[in-house]
Amino acid sequence: MSTFIGILLDVSGSMRSSIGEGVTEEGGTWAHSVFTVIDDLIKHDVSNSNRVFAVGVGASKGQYIFDTLGTIQEIQRYQREGSLDRGPAEYPTIEDIFRILESNGAWTIRKWTAKDTVRQVVSENEAQSILNKLRLDRSFTRDFVDDYLPKACREVEDPRGSLRTVGDVVGALFDSLTKKRFASAASSFVWASTTDIEEVVRKAMATGELNDISLKGVSETSVFSIQDAANIIHGCVDERVLRTQRATELLKIVEPFIYGGTPLHSALGEASALILGSLDTYPNHRRLLFILSDGCPTDSGKLDRIQSQLRYANVTVVSCYIYRSSRVEPRRLYSVADRSWERGARFLFNLSSKIPTDLVTRAIFIKHGWQIDINTNETKLLFM
Repeated sequence: MSTFIGILLDVSGSMRSSIGEGVTEEGGTWAHSVFTVIDDLIKHDVSNSNRVFAVGVGASKGQYIFDTLGTIQEIQRYQREGSLDRGPAEYPTIEDIFRILESNGAWTIRKWTAKDTVRQVVSENEAQSILNKLRLDRSFTRDFVDDYLPKACREVEDPRGSLRTVGDVVGALFDSLTKKRFASAASSFVWASTTDIEEVVRKAMATGELNDISLKGVSETSVFSIQDAANIIHGCVDERVLRTQRATELLKIVEPFIYGGTPLHSALGEASALILGSLDTYPNHRRLLFILSDGCPTDSGKLDRIQSQLRYANVTVVSCYIYRSSRVEPRRLYSVADRSWERGARFLFNLSSKIPTDLVTRAIFIKHGWQIDINTNETKLLFM
């Protein structure tokens, strides 16, 4: 029988706070594992009639809920068509950036780095994006000077004759001492490395406001064939394995947009709507919804209504609870929730489907060190 798979991926700031940059068994961070989850759910599902969608929840800008596969596809298309110019930044563009930064307090930006160093790591597209934002947004310019650049770029004398800090004003009363101090500062100035430049650009681009591409919203077009989804995740046609390097590339694509709030109720509503919409289009498909989250919504909603919709569509809900430190015993399928569990664990437990224990292939679970509650002859599909 064909399958209609929904995936809800929590990439919010609460997930990052809960488990940090912990390393998975495969050697990548939890954020890398998000793409592994998608790959694991589709790589064995080879029928071309099968369908999948992946809803991301936790964007840091604009809409908190987005079409994960559609966003990656859109950015890749943008790159292939050449709209993203990866050529090095042009000298006139860098000069214009330097002048704006100097006039806004980064008095010694040219002592910190040179144009040739910038060109090694910054593309013309990135430079133009930054330049346009510096010209149009005074708040962004202030943040760039005060927060993105190192302190050394602004704590010396203004070339126009004024002084940046109160200490400089006091020091200016003693001209000879002031000259000596600035001469010493100049002689000990540390030049920026390419890594330093990359970090400044990363901070600037992470605002999300510089990107010509925004996150793609969830709609009927968020549903993909299994083969198309695999091609998007793997990066090329007929590639069968999600390699570590590719997972890193995918993370770089979405990372500037994520680690925001967790409107989990709204995201469940979006996923439920896609599933209900599939009933007429794919009437004979089995339906599965997989949820990866810490179960800590930042919004409110009617969970009972969503559960009712999922039951109406005969959806099997499988949840994976992610938390750094938990009162929940891992590697165990539970039939009853414990009152001592964290709120997130209880939220996902209530959301998950229950199945008769005789339908669980116990031998496989026991072989991998899992326990299965059999007291009530049924268990919840909540993995921890």
